[in-house]
Amino acid sequence: MATFVRVAETRNFTKAARQLRTTSSAVSKSVARLEQRLGVKLLDRTTRRVSLTQEGTLYYQRCVRILTEVSDAEAEVSQSLTKPRGRLRVTVPPIIGLRVLVPQLRRFRERHPEVQLELELDDQLVDLAGGSYDCALRMGEPSDSRLKARRLAPVRYVLCASPDYLRKRGTPRAPAQLAEHDCIHFRFPSTGRLEPWALPVEDSAVHVPRTLVFNHPEAVQLAAMEGMGIAHLPELVVAPALASGQLVAVLREHVGERGAYWLLWPPGRERLPKLRAFIDFVGPLFR
Repeated sequence: MATFVRVAETRNFTKAARQLRTTSSAVSKSVARLEQRLGVKLLDRTTRRVSLTQEGTLYYQRCVRILTEVSDAEAEVSQSLTKPRGRLRVTVPPIIGLRVLVPQLRRFRERHPEVQLELELDDQLVDLAGGSYDCALRMGEPSDSRLKARRLAPVRYVLCASPDYLRKRGTPRAPAQLAEHDCIHFRFPSTGRLEPWALPVEDSAVHVPRTLVFNHPEAVQLAAMEGMGIAHLPELVVAPALASGQLVAVLREHVGERGAYWLLWPPGRERLPKLRAFIDFVGPLFR
């Protein structure tokens, strides 16, 4: 079951084998034996991709719940009841993982050396309630009422551009002047929706040109630093560039907050010391 779940999540036998510290051949044979015993095909395999069949999807969901129960049962009767230990799987947007979590993970490891942390940097939404992740860090507002949630901090936005761009094109003094500028936008890869700019309600009808659109905030920032226009980004993302002078904030008084950073986890799992330790570690990073 554990091998099948890992293949289902990675969609790749080689990646699954690497994570399980075994060979691709062993993983493939294990899944084949499982399919033979069940009498159904769980995975569709081609030379380019691996995907779940309808039966495989149903079996995967049940396997995840069973394996989670096994892990929790072991935790309750082992020393991990009082000491953080074991595998902790966390999914987090790449930009937050790289800017906030990864630079601080050394401190977490020093405090909790027996926790094997698996940080998955991915913008795609995952089914925490029925999946194999212990928690997720997300922006916006929680949409799944089944999950436990901790609000970490509001998401503050900044409009910014390079000093060179502002010298050439001028600095906007009011939101209406954005119509005269090149503007760089972010598109959510999970939904395909263009992120609206955090302008006041009275300025929501302001025309903001779509000069450039990227599906990764790092690309939005790099384009702004190269003088391609004005970008709209979370302050958390651009703080280092603002501090170094590579980017300059504009219209500060007109840009506000939208949503928040949240830590989400399935109900009941917070009793596990490894997750409690991570929750306590993450909170101060955002404050």
